[in-house]
Amino acid sequence: MTEKSSASGVSYQIPSTFLFVPSDPKKADITTDDVNTPGAFFRLGGYSTVEGDATATDLALFYPREFIEDVNAAAEEEYKKDYAEYQISKITTGIFNRFHQNHQQAKPAPTKPTGKEAAAASPGKDDAGKLLSGIVLACSGRLLIRSKDETYLHSTKKIDIDTEDEFILNADKKIDIKSKDEIEISSGDNKNITINVGSSGKRGTFTTNSYTAKHKVFEKEYKYVTDDSYTYYQCNIYTYKLGGIVDINMGGRFAYWAGSQLSITTSIDLTISVIASITLYFFKMDIGAFKVDICERKIELKNGKIDFGVWNHKTVVAKTEFKVTAADMAALKNEIDDLRVTLTTVNAETESVTSKVAGLDSEVTNLKSIL
Repeated sequence: MTEKSSASGVSYQIPSTFLFVPSDPKKADITTDDVNTPGAFFRLGGYSTVEGDATATDLALFYPREFIEDVNAAAEEEYKKDYAEYQISKITTGIFNRFHQNHQQAKPAPTKPTGKEAAAASPGKDDAGKLLSGIVLACSGRLLIRSKDETYLHSTKKIDIDTEDEFILNADKKIDIKSKDEIEISSGDNKNITINVGSSGKRGTFTTNSYTAKHKVFEKEYKYVTDDSYTYYQCNIYTYKLGGIVDINMGGRFAYWAGSQLSITTSIDLTISVIASITLYFFKMDIGAFKVDICERKIELKNGKIDFGVWNHKTVVAKTEFKVTAADMAALKNEIDDLRVTLTTVNAETESVTSKVAGLDSEVTNLKSIL
């Protein structure tokens, strides 16, 4: 039925047609309040008198919440703009009328929004401002829609789905979400976002592909991996850490560096090897002002030198030169401990030997000589 044909039985060309069921159809008397609070409402075309007569509070029973908020916000913004133009018009008109006899009228003051603008805006308008025909479906109970075949929903502008409770989406097959612009997923304050790939024991693969990735964690971050983990970088890696690092490795570790390596420590560098520390190199250079080696036993194998900690044994190539009857010895200092010498078949011929001994103190024990 239509607004006028329902009363006269004659069809009129009017912009809307609607079906209305009161919120309490069992009541004997239908009052104005019953008309403004629909149990079920279905309207085609422009907004009806039922919507126009409803209060701002009752309109929340006809239209979605987000739609009312968007319309009221746009009306408030439009009012602020018109009011600013109105104030400018008052000033400029007052200045003009002060110097001219032909007075002008200032722009009329805009009407402040009443909160009922959603009714007039419900059908929608095109880009030229022409009023369009819309559809309103509202009810106080359940809204059930079922299709046995394919279902298509298309809109040339925004789609806003709003629920005051849970939003559940189920699909027996693939879910494909695409956007030609940005995609944003947000949760409430102190609320979590959980993505499960498969179920326990039947996990799938989580794959992300992007040109640039940004990952921000404002508190703690946890990673739990139960199998091998692989990381492949084909680029430079820059890491800035302002806190300490604790690395506990219960297995082996292998690192291969094909390039050079530079490490700068501005504090103390302490390395503890409980069993052994082995370093192999072709060339090594230690440059520093002070070095301390503290160890109970130390063995160093070097060219022509062997050090055994507190024992020191040096082997140096000795050179001895004998002439027929002359032997030259100069600046020779020899310290010998526990020296044993055995001479066999020694022939000595001495001529013109002069000897001078001063302050000689000699102690000989168990000396045997055979000539």
